[in-house]
Amino acid sequence: MPANRDWLAAQLVTLDAHGVHVVPAVLGGRTVTDGQLADGRDPAAPDSVAYRWVQADETQVEEAVATARAAGERWPGAIARGSSAGGAGGG
Repeated sequence: MPANRDWLAAQLVTLDAHGVHVVPAVLGGRTVTDGQLADGRDPAAPDSVAYRWVQADETQVEEAVATARAAGERWPGAIARGSSAGGAGGG
C-alpha cells in the first residue's frame, strides 16, 4: 500500500537523523560503550552500516567468562535441572 510505504519511509528518515546506533557490550551487569567498534550490516543492504557493536577485548572476555562461571557456581545443578538446550524439563 502506498500509504504504508510512505509512513515507513518517513520513519526511516527520522531514524537516520539519529545516526548509527551503537550496541554496547554488557559485562557483569555493566554497560560498556567504549572500545573498538565493528560494523553490523543488514543482509538486504550490505553496503550500508545498520549499527555498530562494541568488540570486547581479551580482558573483557576474561571478565565475562569469570562472571559467567561465578554465576554458574551459585546455581549448582542448573544444567541437570533442565536449563540446557531443550528448555525446562530436560534435554
